[in-house]
Amino acid sequence: MTVNRTRILKSVICVILCLAAVLPSAVTVSSAPVGRGPWDRWYTDPAKLISGREDVARGDGKLTRAMLPAIIARIAGADVSPYNERIFDDVPAGRWYSTSVAWGAKNGIVRGADGGNYRPSYGVTEDQIYYAMVGFYSYLGRSGEMLTRGSVYEKMRPVSDWAKDIAAYFGSAASGAPSDGDGPASRIAEYMKDPARDGGEDAAGSVVLDRRTVTVDAESSVKLNAAVSGGSGAVWTVDRPDVALVGVDGTVHGLSEGYATVTATTAGGKCAASCVVRVFPAPVRDPDGTRRVDPDKPMVAVTFDDGPGKYTDQILDTLEKYGAVATFFEQGKNLAYWPDAVNRALSLGCELGSHSWDHPKFKNLSESQIADQIERTNKKFVEITGKAPTLIRPPYGGRNATVDAVCKRYGMVEIMWSIDTLDWKVKDAATICETIRNEVYDGAVILVHSTHDFTAEAAETFIPELIAAGYQLVTVSELAEARGVTLEPGSWYRGFKKN
Repeated sequence: MTVNRTRILKSVICVILCLAAVLPSAVTVSSAPVGRGPWDRWYTDPAKLISGREDVARGDGKLTRAMLPAIIARIAGADVSPYNERIFDDVPAGRWYSTSVAWGAKNGIVRGADGGNYRPSYGVTEDQIYYAMVGFYSYLGRSGEMLTRGSVYEKMRPVSDWAKDIAAYFGSAASGAPSDGDGPASRIAEYMKDPARDGGEDAAGSVVLDRRTVTVDAESSVKLNAAVSGGSGAVWTVDRPDVALVGVDGTVHGLSEGYATVTATTAGGKCAASCVVRVFPAPVRDPDGTRRVDPDKPMVAVTFDDGPGKYTDQILDTLEKYGAVATFFEQGKNLAYWPDAVNRALSLGCELGSHSWDHPKFKNLSESQIADQIERTNKKFVEITGKAPTLIRPPYGGRNATVDAVCKRYGMVEIMWSIDTLDWKVKDAATICETIRNEVYDGAVILVHSTHDFTAEAAETFIPELIAAGYQLVTVSELAEARGVTLEPGSWYRGFKKN
């Protein structure tokens, strides 16, 4: 059956009308896609469809996390006015979206990003969309099973098409049972009214997993959780036992690099939900547990500037998760505020370098002023870590003969970069990842900044992507050594291509 796009858009027109009373009046027209990543998952289609409406797209072309609960609340006809409590640290009361976010959180429709944050200005991610959809159907008192069973509609049309029916159903849910003849909304309504899903004697129940995709290293484990109704519990299976194993409690153990599908099935075997598991290679380590770099394999050095800061730990979490390391060029003035993050980076095998005391352009300073920037920063490093760095990245990459001479006097090696993501400028995780994806090569030194939330988010994607592409993530010094380069104080280096 062919989906009538005009009818679908009409079914969500109420969204547009209602948002006029909620969203700021000045909205830049854009129809760019939502969130990040490829549109290859069925549950992103509803949000893509909604965000494609020029009326609701933000100036940067994204459906934001603040807008998503506002849209759902209006479609549901919910009274959000009583919801004034501050549930998330970064969603203060009094904003146009705050009551909708609080309503969504209270009803299990939206969830926080990390810590006590919601990140309302961020583009909606695929997982956020999926969980919001599951939560919305639960709020309406309907089974979430249809969100996990593509097989129900596979005979009707491709999964990517029937997903669009969900958007149509969203648009008609608030006004009761949809009625569009034999259209998509009615077919969904018919499916949802199946007696087996209304708690009857032969009820099949439902299974909803907390994640649709998950990554894990070989030799490591990750826990999946299944919400099961109408049954005694979930039975866990995996299609590739050579890649991963799954325990009776949903714990997935990575065995070897590859993909596997883990499925949770109700005891009666009538309902199931699946999660795609990607297993990354285990980090190469010597017998004593230390990391080992293979000089014959491709490698890159990811370097983070301007920290430490409040996102350093988030970046370190990602590095630790994948057994990777990076080089952090830190500003001396920030070190005292984040000593634990600095020492944690060292404990994970990361490398620390100087990025001056407070980021002036070295080329505009006198010799004594450059020396003061280096001295103050090195002293602070010694205070916190017990050791002064030997690497330095002059702010803005600015160097000249004077800078080289002062760095040589202090035994400092100047490290530039060969791939500039311009993360501070683009302010978008997807764009950062795309730049790295397009420009990476064996021996590259990649420049990003640890002081931006969008970069910390991007790291959660580009770090495992680089590993999956066959790159070892190493420190600058490890990369130089593997390429047979002796780092000389007072000299500068951009990258280390293999000869």
